[in-house]
Amino acid sequence: MEGAILGTWNGLRLIARKSKKTDGPEAMNLAEESVHLLRSLPAKAWIQYALGTFPFVLGLLYFFADISRGAYGETHLAPASLIMAFLYLWLKFWQGVFAQSMAAKLYGREGRPWTLRRIWNVTIINAVVHPVGMLLIPISALLFVPLPTVLAFFHNLTFVADGEEPSLRANIVRAGGLARKWYSNNLGYMFVIKFFVFFVYLNWVVTLSFLPDLARMLLGTDIAPLQAADLVLNSTFQAVVFLLTWLCVSPINRAAYALRCYYGESIHSGADLKAELKFLRGAGLKAAVAGFALLCFSAAPSSAAEPAEPTQRTDELDQQIQDVLKRPEFSWRSPRQEATEEDQGMAGRMSKAIVNFANKALEKIGDAARALVEWLMNLADEEEPQRRNSDSSSFNWGGLIRGLMWTLIAAVAIALIYLGVRLWNQQPQTVVLAETVTPDLTAEDVTADELPEDEWLTLAHDLLNKGDSRLALRALYLACLAHLGERELVTISRAKSNREYQRELNRRARLMEELLHAFSENMHSFERVWYGVHEVTRTMFEQFEQNLHRIRQC
Repeated sequence: MEGAILGTWNGLRLIARKSKKTDGPEAMNLAEESVHLLRSLPAKAWIQYALGTFPFVLGLLYFFADISRGAYGETHLAPASLIMAFLYLWLKFWQGVFAQSMAAKLYGREGRPWTLRRIWNVTIINAVVHPVGMLLIPISALLFVPLPTVLAFFHNLTFVADGEEPSLRANIVRAGGLARKWYSNNLGYMFVIKFFVFFVYLNWVVTLSFLPDLARMLLGTDIAPLQAADLVLNSTFQAVVFLLTWLCVSPINRAAYALRCYYGESIHSGADLKAELKFLRGAGLKAAVAGFALLCFSAAPSSAAEPAEPTQRTDELDQQIQDVLKRPEFSWRSPRQEATEEDQGMAGRMSKAIVNFANKALEKIGDAARALVEWLMNLADEEEPQRRNSDSSSFNWGGLIRGLMWTLIAAVAIALIYLGVRLWNQQPQTVVLAETVTPDLTAEDVTADELPEDEWLTLAHDLLNKGDSRLALRALYLACLAHLGERELVTISRAKSNREYQRELNRRARLMEELLHAFSENMHSFERVWYGVHEVTRTMFEQFEQNLHRIRQC
């Protein structure tokens, strides 16, 4: 038992040291973890998802049928569009609530209450940003290269915009930074999920197209006169199939990009390791009981019992470390190893076959495109002499096709030349290190984000050595705030008071009781000195530093 716990801890520390060299989760592993995350969600989360998606889907179906086939659809187009806009915002809000349920599961924390202010912040962010995606996503789909990043940005925004941070710019920067991570892995996941979407769509088509025949067989009446071929070609039928496919695939996409955000932020914050340690602490009692029972059984007299060799315990410890490193939630951080076909398994061989099929398909598409271009050029060459001998009033289609082809080729060439010249003339960026300006600690408008935490600590010790202990304690307090600001536990602002920082910290770090207690002691000590007549002693300064060290460890 001791070897298992020690092996787990050493494995976690090894993973933490390798986290900065990660290449991101692989596409197949990400899809599998997404399904596992969805299966572990409580029923409350699925009710939240249904509250947002079902009204939107039903409203969209009614809107599509009424506008496309209704005799009076044009007369109430405007109010129907406003209702659909409201249902879209309703959908985005409940998708955000669903994403926060996944965040609570991933980070191992309790769900935060949805106050009116938090609901307002999420609604405003969704109303401002997500409608822009309806324009950017089709444009990026035509260019294809920025499509993975654009899709990741809007999915990430739903996850990170939890309503705690009202700043639109801060949420956009956070979502954009996470969207730029692991582009190749994001692209690979898109290819994997597209195949899944195709098979889900095909299953719905086959299932719904045979419903009329099934009803005729079971009920014995011709209540559905449409045949399967008529249904497949029906626009309303296709709309229903597309929406049902979206209902099946959307939760997996939400979970996949939630995991990408979770892993991306864990590189710097270690949130995944903290969540794992919480799980280990929760299972500590069970492990102690199991260990006690094992000890009792092993202490029983037995003639065949022999003392365990030290090498056996070492082997068990090594095996436990290897087992931890092979776990799915940590294995993607390990260095990539070349695997044989036997080690790849069924999923690996299937992924390899899909990639090979995609490469062959792209080659076929390229050959077809070249053949089409050659055919158009030959057609233009053949029709040009005939057009010269024909009536002057007829339109020269061959000349038009040839002119369009040459115009397209010229445009592509000009674009490539422009990009090449721009890249050639691009100068390497030089970073100019500005001279550090020491803030005036006697001013009331000094904020903690003017210097990093280490420089505040250095300044505090310099002032203490010079005998100015009052300013030294203020510099140490600003170092404490700078550390909390770097961890995004508080938002540094010139207009905030110490009490406002404390309330914000109580809201964001409610589970870190030791951190809250240490910060409260430092804040009260600082206020007694800065706003009162208390003197700063060496013991008070050292106690302040010890509290800061406790805050760092939390």
